[in-house]
Amino acid sequence: MKKKKENYLLEKIIDIFHNFEKGRVLDLGCGDGECAKKLKDLGFEVIASDVNYSKFKYKNEIEFQQCDITKEMPFPENYFDYVLLLEVIEHLRNPYTVIPKINHIIKRNGSLIISTPNILNLKSRLRFLFEGAYEYFREPPLDQVQILRKLFLISI
Repeated sequence: MKKKKENYLLEKIIDIFHNFEKGRVLDLGCGDGECAKKLKDLGFEVIASDVNYSKFKYKNEIEFQQCDITKEMPFPENYFDYVLLLEVIEHLRNPYTVIPKINHIIKRNGSLIISTPNILNLKSRLRFLFEGAYEYFREPPLDQVQILRKLFLISI
């Protein structure tokens, strides 16, 4: 049986949240929902959100709200104590439009936690040298994915 690859980012986020007061968390771009699940298990109120619902594994355990963050977000103003944007911002064509939207839905003293891959590491640089693309950037930006879905009526 193949051993599951360790997710160091997820472990670090969970370590950080051990020190935070319990509150309402929005996991934007939640993917399969692993982080949302672990935060819920820690006692946080969690809403998971992504453009693609089919990858989400915790459909009966965690509230999920489908959302394309390049458009309007379906969340109330000043609603979340914490917003996570983990390994998402690098997929956006124009990330500068997303931050004001998050500012609208996060509480005044809330926290926005963003992570993005280090494309300057050796592995990524070698991939760029040989393939013309950085490691971690194999997927197109979200707005391009939406155009492809509309053109080809496919699920990406």
